[in-house]
Amino acid sequence: MKYFALLTPSPGKTADDFLPLRLLEERRVWQLYCADVIREMHFQPEPLRVALQFECDRADTVHLHLATLPMVAEGLFEVDLMQMGPWLPFAALFSPESSGVQV
Repeated sequence: MKYFALLTPSPGKTADDFLPLRLLEERRVWQLYCADVIREMHFQPEPLRVALQFECDRADTVHLHLATLPMVAEGLFEVDLMQMGPWLPFAALFSPESSGVQV
């Protein structure tokens, strides 16, 4: 199952708060990437946000992996986790009501 984790700085955290853990964080993300747990990672510098795509069986497993990230463990980031699935609206293309409708 695919999950997206959106990490945003916890209230009151500044860029300086993140610097001491930067290399530890990158190493851990690299380890999870090499283990095929994290599939993609994206970074937005302003405002600071990180998006990580996980491939795991359950949300609990994703939360366990997220807890191993030093910046998450230290409370620097708040995490919003989304479970992704197939795009169900495509089913409308094949419904009886859609016959004769040109796309």
